[in-house]
Amino acid sequence: NSGHVVYVHKSTVDEWQALLATEPMTDELIQALDALRRTVRAGLMSGKVKFLAESRRRGELNATTMLPMVDLLDDIAGADAVVLDDRMLGSNLSLTDAMGKTVPVLSSLDMLGMLVRKGAMTEASQRESLHLLRARCYFCIPIDPDEVSYYLGRASVENGKLQETAQLRVIRQYLARLNATDVLCTATDLSYQDSLWRASSVVIGILWMDTATSVVDAEAKSDWVVANLLPNPELVMRFTQGEAAGIAEVVASQLNVSLMPLGGDTARRKAYATWLERARLFTLLPANSRVLDLAAGQAAEL
Repeated sequence: NSGHVVYVHKSTVDEWQALLATEPMTDELIQALDALRRTVRAGLMSGKVKFLAESRRRGELNATTMLPMVDLLDDIAGADAVVLDDRMLGSNLSLTDAMGKTVPVLSSLDMLGMLVRKGAMTEASQRESLHLLRARCYFCIPIDPDEVSYYLGRASVENGKLQETAQLRVIRQYLARLNATDVLCTATDLSYQDSLWRASSVVIGILWMDTATSVVDAEAKSDWVVANLLPNPELVMRFTQGEAAGIAEVVASQLNVSLMPLGGDTARRKAYATWLERARLFTLLPANSRVLDLAAGQAAEL
């Protein structure tokens, strides 16, 4: 009733509506936090969980997110290893605290592998864990060819088209998100893309060498791999120097691997050659015929 005109910015309204939208999830959030509290409490009582001593330098920092790292660097205490899911810090092989103690740096992925090797986790549980990490968009989760082959083996083909399982759909969407950002923009990031290329080549090879997989199924599943798993060199190398020449060399090298002869009967090898021409070679013509010339030159040198 003051008579003043009040203006509310649209972003404020959006934030208010977003806050209201979270209300239905309040009970679920409380339950999740309570489950986490109970897990930590049980670990403390059993002696499996311990808290690090607080660093005396905490008062010098304003960034709350850095406090756990400062505690680690001050005194690792009785830890035999440090698990860090951090893109930059995780690139280090070890961590040394102020007392001079050095321990290896691991990731959650290393922990999953260790649990499987020790028999504390099944391979099925490991696959489910990796699936959840991708669904929640954790960056650069490795994609193993055996894992992709497992999912493809459980996917059906109808009218020559692959019917995606939930896991394959998440892999497709996950890689699309990564490529839609500028996160993978350094030379070291190319190693992740290279791992996808290697996985793609292995999976396609497995599909065509497995005589239990029909030619129709092998074609449909290989098409899915090329469309969704095999990295696009032009997209991958957009941050590198000498882009055009580099892309041509990379694609030619990839094609050479695909041109290597596969096992199996003559009919299956011919079917693979027909698929390869349609899915990989024909797409390069006529604009990128130079890539085919490079591939032919590389093959002649083998």
